[in-house]
Amino acid sequence: MLDEVLPVLLEKEVVVVVENERLVGTLTKIDVLDFIAQSLWPARWGTR
Repeated sequence: MLDEVLPVLLEKEVVVVVENERLVGTLTKIDVLDFIAQSLWPARWGTR
């Protein structure tokens, strides 16, 4: 999913996530950057 979201977020401020015609949530650039940072440096955030 991340590979689908990143190109869109480069052009937009928010991505709306929909699954089976139901709103799942929204992602902002900060959300995605935070997810990437946590994936790369899990010890710093104490998760994953």
